[in-house]
Amino acid sequence: MTRIALLTGLIAASLPLAALAAKPPLYDDFSGAEIERSRWFETEAWRYTSGGTLHMGRWLYGGTAADSGLVLESFNTTISNNAAPKAFAATIKVTDIATNEGCSFNPSPSQSRARLIAAYFNVRPGGPVPNDQTGDVIAQIRLIRASNSVDPAGVLQVDGTLVECTNANCSNGNTLAFADLGTVATGTPVTAQIEWSKANNLFRFIRDKTQIVDATYTAGDGTSPAVPFVNLSLRNEAANCFSAQRTKTGIAAEFDNVRITQ
Repeated sequence: MTRIALLTGLIAASLPLAALAAKPPLYDDFSGAEIERSRWFETEAWRYTSGGTLHMGRWLYGGTAADSGLVLESFNTTISNNAAPKAFAATIKVTDIATNEGCSFNPSPSQSRARLIAAYFNVRPGGPVPNDQTGDVIAQIRLIRASNSVDPAGVLQVDGTLVECTNANCSNGNTLAFADLGTVATGTPVTAQIEWSKANNLFRFIRDKTQIVDATYTAGDGTSPAVPFVNLSLRNEAANCFSAQRTKTGIAAEFDNVRITQ
């Protein structure tokens, strides 16, 4: 045994047993109903199948550096074949939503949505740029609620949108068409379907096979999107808040009976 090793052993042996066995102070025992926002940067998220249904949930925190803007995030389950679908349908049931935490100092409301969403074509002058969604045209049907909603608690708007992305990550866009498909209560399933007739320059947004809204477009549709995708998706937009508590927003939903024609 070297002299250094011998001295180390003697020092360790001389320490009181209580000092060696002392536990660090408790930081979090996770006894609350949710992850504590004052202790952790990340929050709840899940994606799994059970009982023949895909369950997805995602909660999100807003930023704390300013009283403006939003933290944006999409939580997706992506179909392997990302070709633009001629028809895309699924049953969506929102099981929980928490969008009551806007920031009174921030004019942008928090919001959450569950949706079907896909990219269809690109209209960027000069053609698409790889990994840049500018000019991509995206259609979705969504069940959505915002922190400034005047609807009763637990009620979501159902709508369809056709949007042209105007920046690289499509956080901004021009709305080409909007379809009002009514409202739905949390826990009530909605069968949503998007149909695309390229020959007729038409998108059809369908709810429960009874509410149908057609939307035509004039932009050229001969170029594939720069970022192709076909998603079951949750989207959260959490308001940033410097002058009050950090905001939290989130949504949980079940997806079932996904149908697609490509």
